[in-house]
Parts: sequence; C-alpha cells; structure tokens
Amino acid sequence: MGISNYIAKAREFSKSRNSSGIERRLYSTIKKGSLLGAAAIAAASYFPNSVMAEVINVDPTWSYTEINAILDNDPLTFGKDGQTDAQPGDTLHFAAGTYQLPLQQGGAEFKIYVSGTPTQPIILESNLDAILKGSFGPQGGAVFRVKSASNITFRNLDIQNAFVGVAIEDNYSNITLEGNNFTNSLSKAIIWENQYNAEGNAQASVTLDGNIISSVIVGFNFDKMDIPTTAETRYVDALNNTFDNISGLGGDPPFIVNTAYRGGNGLEGDCEEGQVTILGNFAGNIFQNSPGASFQEILYCGWPINPLLELETIPEENGEWSMQAGESFFSRGIGQTNFEADPMLDAYFRPAMNSPAIGPQFNGGQGGVAGARGPAGDSNRDGRLDLKDFSYLQRSFTGDQIPAKEINKIKMDFDFDADIDEADLEMFTANMTGPSWSTE
Repeated sequence: MGISNYIAKAREFSKSRNSSGIERRLYSTIKKGSLLGAAAIAAASYFPNSVMAEVINVDPTWSYTEINAILDNDPLTFGKDGQTDAQPGDTLHFAAGTYQLPLQQGGAEFKIYVSGTPTQPIILESNLDAILKGSFGPQGGAVFRVKSASNITFRNLDIQNAFVGVAIEDNYSNITLEGNNFTNSLSKAIIWENQYNAEGNAQASVTLDGNIISSVIVGFNFDKMDIPTTAETRYVDALNNTFDNISGLGGDPPFIVNTAYRGGNGLEGDCEEGQVTILGNFAGNIFQNSPGASFQEILYCGWPINPLLELETIPEENGEWSMQAGESFFSRGIGQTNFEADPMLDAYFRPAMNSPAIGPQFNGGQGGVAGARGPAGDSNRDGRLDLKDFSYLQRSFTGDQIPAKEINKIKMDFDFDADIDEADLEMFTANMTGPSWSTE
C-alpha cells in the first residue's frame, strides 16, 4: 500500500468519532508529513486497541482555539502543530508563561470533553510556571470547564483572576486536582455538581490534593444539587490543601452524602440520625487568615432553602475546622487533622520547622505535614529532610543569582532569593533530619 493510500486511510479514520485514538493521532502525524506516522498506521492494523500516549507541548504562542482543539473531542479541529484530540494517557504540558483567556461577555473557557481511563488519565500540567488567567469579572466564566469528561488530572497549574477556577459538571467521574495554585478568584476556586449516580461510586468523583487556594470568596463547593433525589452519591476527597484568605465560604461539606432524606425544608430539626452517610475523606487541610469564612451546616440534610439562616463562623477547636456550636468535623466523623490554629506558614505557604502543622498525627498517623507543602527542603511533603530530599536539591541546584524553576524554588529556596545555591545547601544540611518524621 502506497503512502497516499495510508494518508487516505488515516483521513477516513479521523473523520469518525468512533475511530480509535491511535488512528486519529496517526492522521494528525501524517498531516504534518511524517513518514514514520504512515508506517505506524500499518502497524496499527496489527495492534488495533493500543494507545500511544504522548506529551503535547503547549506554549503561550498557542491561541485559545488551538488549545481547545486538543480538548474538544472533535477530530476535525487541530492544535497549533496539527495535533488532534488528547487520548487516554496523554499529557498536555503548558510551558512557562501567561495564557490569557479572551476577555469577552460570559467568559471564554477551556472546555474539556475528552476523557482518559482509570489507568491512563489525561493530564494537564505545568511546572507551576504556567499562569492561566480567566475573564475576571462578574460576567466571567471558568478557566477550565469539565463537560461530561472523566479521568482528568490537573497538576501544578497556576490559575488566576477568574470568576471560577475549575468547574466540573454533567456526567463526570475521577477528576483530580493536585498541586495547583488558585488565586484571586472573584467567586469560587473549584465548583462541581453533586449529582445522583444510580450505580453509586466506589471512589471519590473529585479529589483535591495539595492545592493552594488563596484570596478567593469561596474555596470549593457545590455548583448545584439535583433536587429532589433520594441520594447524592458523587462525593469528594479533600486532602492536604491550604486555604488562605477566604472571605466567604471556606467549603461545603461535599464529603457528606444524603442517602435517604430529601423531605422537609433542610432547616434544623429535619436532620435525623441515619439520614446521612459519610463517604469521602477530609484530612490534613490548613485554614489561615480566614476569620470570616463560614460553613453551611444546612447542607448536611435537605438543601439550602435559606442558606443565610445557617451560616456559622469557624472558631479554632483543637486544630479542627469547627462550627460555632463547638462540634468539629472530626467529632462528627468527618476527616481528621484539619488545622486552623496558626500553622506558621512562610511566603511559599511552607510550614516553619517548629510549626504545629508538622507532627506524628498527620498522614494517617505515619507522621508528616498538613497542608499543601512541606517545610523548606522537604521535596515530597513527608515532614522529613533526608537523602531523598538531598537528591532533589542536587538536581535543582542553580548556583548564585541563577533563577530556579518555580516548582523547585518553592521546595528548596530557603532564603527567598529565587535561586538554589550554597546558602540553601548550608541551611538544608543544618536542618537535615534523616529518616525520622520530625524536622525538629
């Protein structure tokens, strides 16, 4: 079969939404003139179910529509370099720089319609040096909107100046947000629909792990609830996140699902024992500089007919995020080791060496840290400065006055001068702990 026939075959595959990811990808390779791609199409006939995961490198010269072409599940739209839809196992790597969504009425958004698989998620990531800016203002939308997509991971992205950071809606599952920064949101950092799923869920539908959520009105909450239904089975795990300067609602209790009750008006007295089931995990989160943040107890049962009746302030109680009534999340069986007392965080949101956010009670009693980041020098957030961290420092070392990568700087820059040099090495060795959990 000649090359022209391979190209025709690839084009035919690419026009069908039922074609496999490998076939559609190979067409985009042919489109760029690669003979290797043509040979690969022939190989695909022998391995029809295989998927060739790849890294799609995106940089600030890509347009808004070119980036969306990778996410829109439309094989006839293409990225800047001819790529078509992301496939299971693919990584969209955003290079350093600023990505400004068009400032327009209603807000332009990156909309995700493609899905990964449980073992091969689609990953959107950077080295914490890609800044994605939304259409800031009351008419703005989300920076990312997940639309009936599953098995998507957002990692180490810096999402700023949006009305909403990430919105998750429709028929979704297994959405993970880890190590991201959300700052200066006019409304909410992360929202999702807490929907009924007749089949239930064996795992959290949304997982928040190690994110920094700062200077927003609402940290994370339901966008809406399906009313009325007999069960809200899509639940959330929220682990080791840091919430700073939250002016409104810190977070809904999305880890609570009402499995039987939808009657009454949702006010006090309608919640009876046995009407709620706790499915998600909520542990190791830090809350600071948020004296006005509130918690909507009303969402334990029913739905908020008048949420203002049930807003409660959150005083400190034994390091637990607690309600004015004096009952902490932990006393209600919701998570553990969430921390509101002064965690002693530095400018990089890292706990000081003697912070109470470091201790044996964290990480399921294995010892470690609360919040999104370990102390300076702790590259893997385990509360220790050991040989693994020293190896990371060696790989990150820049020398004096040579700027370090953002993701390395927040882990190994002890003196806040943006490089990783001999001064940082000296401070690391002075605080090195070895394999024990404590950095004391």
